[in-house]
Amino acid sequence: MAGAEEKVPQELRAEAEEKADKSSQQKNEDPRDCEQPVDLEEESGQELTEEDELRIPTREEYEALQEELELMSKENEELSHMLLRLRADFDNYRRRMQREKAKISEQALFNFIQQLLPVVDNLERALEAAEVSEAGSFVQGVEMIHRQLLEVMKREGVSLIEAEGQPFDPNIHEAIGKEEKEGYEPNTVIEVVQKGYKLNERVLRASKVKVSC
Repeated sequence: MAGAEEKVPQELRAEAEEKADKSSQQKNEDPRDCEQPVDLEEESGQELTEEDELRIPTREEYEALQEELELMSKENEELSHMLLRLRADFDNYRRRMQREKAKISEQALFNFIQQLLPVVDNLERALEAAEVSEAGSFVQGVEMIHRQLLEVMKREGVSLIEAEGQPFDPNIHEAIGKEEKEGYEPNTVIEVVQKGYKLNERVLRASKVKVSC
């Protein structure tokens, strides 16, 4: 009886120690180790290729990608410079065309005004002749036409060149004779034979004048 009683506690003791060892092992295990590995093919529903499985490029592939990136960056920089040059060329072309257009318009107006000047001359001669006669109404009509014509010319930028009493300027005056005249310094316009006109700053016709000597 004493041997049987001693055997039973030993078996119980061994069973208790085994349970304690299992409990200790379960506590030391990482719960993540119990997770099932993810099957990428099952998740995506597609069969993975070797390129998909090789996620880290080799050194050669990395250098090739780096060279390609540098090449693309250089091409992008060249395209940016080309765009800036094209934009500058276009701006220069636009300004040049605007200047050419303004020049053509001014030349057309210049030619038109030149053709009007003889009309103005004839009107002025008619006014001078009418002053001698007694045809007052005729004179008033011609004067009105003369004023209107000068006003039209003024709106277009035409102005009379001041000459009488001014120092002779070969850029705007054309000397047709010289004579002495009291009260005038040498090389001074003493008489205007034919009036001169300018379109803005451009001489349409120089004034024909007589100059003191």
